[in-house]
Amino acid sequence: MSIQTIPTLRKATTEDLEDLVRLRLDFLRETRKVKDEAIFSALEGECRRYFLAKIADESYHSWVAEAEGEIVACGGLIFIEKPPSPRHFSGKEALILNMYTTPTWRKHGLATRILQDILAFIKTTNAHRICLYATQDGQPVYEKLGFVIKHNHVPEMELIWE
Repeated sequence: MSIQTIPTLRKATTEDLEDLVRLRLDFLRETRKVKDEAIFSALEGECRRYFLAKIADESYHSWVAEAEGEIVACGGLIFIEKPPSPRHFSGKEALILNMYTTPTWRKHGLATRILQDILAFIKTTNAHRICLYATQDGQPVYEKLGFVIKHNHVPEMELIWE
């Protein structure tokens, strides 16, 4: 692998399915610190099913960076439609997720380039809010492009069931 190569960026297709699954699992291994490979074995099929269906019906969008025939970075986007509000008449929000760069290709601007492509795409829609959940390593990339940490009086809450 040569870092001299300038990766090309493009929108992912279902042809990229296996690479998207691989990068998703690598992302989860790294960020979730899960060591149980049985979980990842089961998750692999679910990720494959999700990406195949959602890319095909265009409810999940992904951009990839490819170098020497290998996909080395990716970023994803889904839209969430909420009821209209005074600040967001369309109710449409963009959620950026699954931003991941393989360790060898980090610090080469790929996440920034992918994020710029994602933002350009979002601007062609009627979404008026973009959100994401940043890792500590990713936060400076997002801040550089104008994202701010949201601090408001409403605490985030969740309920998880099995």
